[in-house]
Amino acid sequence: MSHLRTFKEIIKYCNRYQGVTLRIPSCEIASYKTGYFVSIEGGQIVTHLEFTSDILSDFIIDNSDKLSHGFLLGIWYDKEHVYLDLTKWIQGYSKALSFGRDNKQIAIYDVKNQKVITL
Repeated sequence: MSHLRTFKEIIKYCNRYQGVTLRIPSCEIASYKTGYFVSIEGGQIVTHLEFTSDILSDFIIDNSDKLSHGFLLGIWYDKEHVYLDLTKWIQGYSKALSFGRDNKQIAIYDVKNQKVITL
């Protein structure tokens, strides 16, 4: 069980690994061996330069109700942007695809194979 203790640690980890999925409020890294991470519609998109401790803190505060009721905090990097999402872990492939499409997601994450699946 790994925990990231500060917002600066979370950002540093994301810079190194291109993202992370966390349990809030413990900041424990969600460590599943199988299944899929799928986010719900909404979230926040910022540039790499805009991704600061303040942005992260505000997102967590704004979404504290859902984060304290089963959702995970997903942070994902691409070439130009950082995505802050409310994420669910889903075991089945078909269910994950359906949930992702229903929530207008551009991709889901395959935990076992550690790869992004574009929808």
